[in-house]
Parts: sequence; structure tokens; C-alpha cells
Amino acid sequence: MHRKSSFMFTTRKGGDMNNSVFEPIEHKIMAPAKIFVTGMESSHYHWHYDYELVVLLKGKLQVLCGPSPMLMEAGDIFLVNSKMVHGYRGVQDNLCLFIQFPTTIFERIAGKEQLLYFYLNSVRKQFPPKGGFERLRKAACKAGLTIYGEEPEAYLVQNASFYELMAELAASVQFDIRRYPGYADSPAEGQLVAEIGAYIDANCDQKNLTECISRHFGISEKSLYRYAKSFLGISPKEMIDTARVEKAKALLRLSRKPITMIGGECGFTNEATFYRVFKKETGITPKEYRNGGGIGPVEKVVQGYLNFDKREAETLMHSYAEC
Repeated sequence: MHRKSSFMFTTRKGGDMNNSVFEPIEHKIMAPAKIFVTGMESSHYHWHYDYELVVLLKGKLQVLCGPSPMLMEAGDIFLVNSKMVHGYRGVQDNLCLFIQFPTTIFERIAGKEQLLYFYLNSVRKQFPPKGGFERLRKAACKAGLTIYGEEPEAYLVQNASFYELMAELAASVQFDIRRYPGYADSPAEGQLVAEIGAYIDANCDQKNLTECISRHFGISEKSLYRYAKSFLGISPKEMIDTARVEKAKALLRLSRKPITMIGGECGFTNEATFYRVFKKETGITPKEYRNGGGIGPVEKVVQGYLNFDKREAETLMHSYAEC
């Protein structure tokens, strides 16, 4: 039985939002959803108004979202709700199916100025859907396969598969009905966390970065810790370490600077700390990463998308859709 509750969100009134924080999602004409497959290295902390359904086709993917980080493995499915601050980190070579769709899809169910908050997470399995996670994964992969259609009527096939998935989602997954995000003079805590993440990404080379963040945003270090743990499940120090390692990975790939110099440019106080944190985050040393131990060239830097084998993705989705 679906649970029903009310929850008020707030966000900034007016003003611009940094693209690394708010991710606008554009849908094709005549297509109700954005469906794509990609390899994922990492992404900035961000949020969007749309829902985001993720099916991990292969490999492992760490999701930073909610009270604690979680590790998705091949076959897992997870839904990011509207305006939920989140980030991704590819733990190993992976392929992900993303289906992004607007909250208005469920407007007739939720009612005016309300939205559905879904509990779909095959990693934690707290609220298993009716019929199991396999049925939803199967429906999602069927929708994913339609992106390869080239016939004039392909968009109709995609829409049919997508709405079949939406019907399965609404019928089988537990959800709350919540009030739609409103507006207030102060930013929501979730938006603040995303802005802090963007600030860290831009200033990760700075020393005493935690103090800089507190001064910049006018919050105490205790509040900073609480926000980070509450929304992302990690500490501010872990946010900073991740940002520094991601910057170091880019420099290791794209420049021939000495490794010691790269560590300093990324905010690490000495070479030993750089090697220790880098290996903890990636499983290999900076030298091994530069020599080919990384998971490949980045195709789109902001989202952290990677090149991938289209035929392999299609084969994997077929296997999940037919099981």
C-alpha cells in the first residue's frame, strides 16, 4: 500500500544557478523522456527537476545520495527523485542506462502542485516493488533498446516502451505524495550542499579549504559536516579528497607535468598524502593511472561520461530485457 505524506521543499528565489549545480534536462521533440547509455567516471554534485532512473548494465558505480554512499553493481536499479542532490563515481569499468523524465508524467496521480517521491533502490532493498526489481529492470532495458531505432516510427516505439515503464513504476513501486518544491528567500539545504560541492570543485587546490567554505557560505564547520553527511552520506573532508583526486586524474591524463607537481596543484600538502588518498579513491597509484590504469578518456567532462562500446551496451540491455 502506498504511503501518503506531505513535505515542503524550498529553493532560491530568482538569480542564476551554476550549471555544475543545477542540471537542465532537455527532451527531444515528441519524446517524453531522455534515454541514453554511457560509461560513467564521475559527476559533480548536482540536482534537476526531472526524475532519473539508473540501471547499471555492468561494472560498479558509487552513488553519493542520501544518508550514506551506496555501491551499485551490475543489474541494480535506482531512482533519483526530483531535486535530490546526488553525484556518481565509477568504481570500475561500467555501463549505465539513464532514463530522465519530468514530474508532470504523474500529475494526475499526485494532484496539483504535488509530486510523487518514489522508493526504488535495489541496493538497499528497503521497499521492494511488487513483482520484484527484475520486472522494472526489464521494462527499463526494453525502453533503453528503443534508442537504436532508425525507422520513421521509432519515436512511437520509444514512447510506447517508456509509458509501459511508467505504468509499471506507478503500479509497483512504493511512493509518497509530497508538496511540490516551493520558493522562499533562503536557499534549500540541498541546494546549498550542491553549491558547496561546486565551490569545492573550483577551489580544491586551496589549503584549509574547510575553513574557506565556512567563511564563504557563512556557516559553521559543524553545520557544514551535518549538511554533507545528511545529503551525500560523506564528510566535507571526503568531498574535498574526491574533488582533488578527480582534478589530479584529469591532469594525469591530459598533461605531462611531474606527478609531484600535480599533487601540489590539486591541494595535497605532500607526495605521500597524494599517493595515499589517490590510491584509496581509485585503487591504483597516480603513476599506474597515468600509465594506463585509468578507465578511459573522458568524453564529456562536466557529467563525467566516458566512451563505450555501443554493441556491448545493446547486448547487455537485450540480456536484461529477455531474462
